[in-house]
Formats: sequence, C-alpha cells, structure tokens
Amino acid sequence: MNIYKYPIITEPKIFESLIVDYMNFRFDTTSFQKLGRNGQKQFGIDILSFEHNCAVQCKVISNLPRTKSEQKKVMKSISKDIIDAYESHIPVNKLIIATTLPRDVNFFGKESPFFYASTKGMLMLEFWSWDDICDGLDTYPILVKKYFRNFLPNLTIALVKVVPKSVYKKTDAPKHEAFGHSFHYKFQNDKKRNQLPIFDISIINNSDETVLLVSIDTYAERTAAMAGRPSVPIGKLKPYRKYKINLSFKYNSEYSPIKTSLELENPIFLYPKAPLRLQLQGDCAITAPSRVRFALNFNNDTVFTEYIYFECVANSMMSIIHSEEMLTKCLVNFKKI
Repeated sequence: MNIYKYPIITEPKIFESLIVDYMNFRFDTTSFQKLGRNGQKQFGIDILSFEHNCAVQCKVISNLPRTKSEQKKVMKSISKDIIDAYESHIPVNKLIIATTLPRDVNFFGKESPFFYASTKGMLMLEFWSWDDICDGLDTYPILVKKYFRNFLPNLTIALVKVVPKSVYKKTDAPKHEAFGHSFHYKFQNDKKRNQLPIFDISIINNSDETVLLVSIDTYAERTAAMAGRPSVPIGKLKPYRKYKINLSFKYNSEYSPIKTSLELENPIFLYPKAPLRLQLQGDCAITAPSRVRFALNFNNDTVFTEYIYFECVANSMMSIIHSEEMLTKCLVNFKKI
C-alpha cells in the first residue's frame, strides 16, 4: 500500500495517458495503446492490447456519487461500456474499468454491472478504483514523477511509532478520547522491561538531492492536570540508544510545550529517493497525560511529526481537568464536604 493518495486527475486525456503508461510498465510491454481518436466509435474501449487480449475503459468521474440515484447513473454508464465492448467482437478476454472513484463495495453487489456481466459469462472484468491505481503507481516512481511532479514534498515522515510495545501499548480508543489524534499510547508498568520510550521515526527523501539532518527539536508537554499521582515506573530506566532526547514535561493552562534540541555532531546524509530510520530515546518514562512532537532540521528544510499522545484517559473512566484553576476549585470544594 502506498504512503500517498495522489490528487485525482480530472482531465480525461491525461488520465488515459497515465493508464496507458501504467499498463505498459506493469506488463513490461509497449502494446497497450489508445484506441482510435476523438469522434470515432470506440465500442466502450479506450485502451487496447492485442498481445495481452486486454482492453481498458477509462472513466473520469468528477463528482463523487453520494445518493443511490447518482450511483445507479454511474453503474448504468459502466454497464453500457461493458455491453458495447462485448458486442464489438474485438478479440479481448479481459476488460478493465479504470475510474477515479474511491473503493466502494456497492460496485460489486447484485445491482452492479460487474455482477451481471459475471453471471452472463460475458467478459472477465476488473474494477479499478483511484485507490487501486495509486497503490499500483507506487511501484513505478518514474510515472509518479511524470504525472505528479509537484505533488510530493521533498521530505516526508513515513512512519512514527513508540516502543517497546509491551510498555507503551497503542490503544483502540475512539479519536475523540484521544483529542482527535490517532497516536494514542497507554503506559504499562512492567518491571521486566526498560521503560524509557523509544520514538521510531522513518523519513523519505523524495527529492533528487542529498540532504543533511543537522539537528532534532523535541516539543514535550503535559496535556492535563489530574487529581492524584501518576504511576511510578517500576521497571528499568536505562538509556542505550545513540540519540538520547530530553523530555522536559511541564503542565500549564496555555498548552505551551517545552522545546529541547539535539545537535548532531556528525550530520546524517540522506541520499535522493532514500529512506532514513531514526530511533530517539527519551530520558524518562511517560506515565501521565502528555504529548510529544519532533522537528527534524535538515540543511534546506524542516519537517514536523504529528503530536504523539500518551496516557489519554477515556471520558468514561476519569474526568480530565484542563486548568490549574479548575483543579484548585475542586480541591477547595472537596475540603468543604
């Protein structure tokens, strides 16, 4: 599966050219060509290869069909193309419907043209969504560069995770319980494991130039004040990674993170079209509601990770108090009872 979902091509001629190129790369041939020219009858076929007995119908659909009537209209158009291709008697065994639509199970139900054609034994059919096309394009960087030259950022964060998994367990909490963020880790107090967090970060250099990673900034902050005390780590707290970072946590009502910097004595060279994997080890266990973010400073650019949330307590388990003033009021009221 590709990292990017490329912007949809809305110009039919460019979309056809992309599919022609992709088919020729995929089958290692030059036999896939556009059929006919404007004004000529195409029999529901835009691209044809006699070598592979395969035809492609390209459909650019600008507006995503949202209602049942809109979906039926799209299916009716696809059905007509399938019937035209079948009745044309052009010697092909497979017809691919390549579209700009997203993946949708409705195109494979009993009302779909694919279901009908398969029961009639008309043609071997494949439905390609834009998601499928993007996944395939990822195998051929030359095509990505040709058609999406201005889309890819020079530097991209490909993956961020926190280990060890047995200590920082990624939860399945709903997004609203993780403040709308998907990186949500729960601390597990395991005395057998090293409890210092390791941030595993992968970066991709999409440019044609070698870049240098010269420093890393860490932004750390507490996201809530809580009644009671957080867990006291009972496991090992032993640093052993090459890149050690300072996690300076402090809670304040304005959510101002504490920034610390790690200057690299020996900058890291990142070659063109190459990945880089870093492992940064924190200097303390994260046992209270917190979030951490990194800025990777290169010689010509800076890329930021998303915030990684820790110990976000579900609303159903414990209420989170979001300001020192509210916490003080709660304590005062408790004394009066």
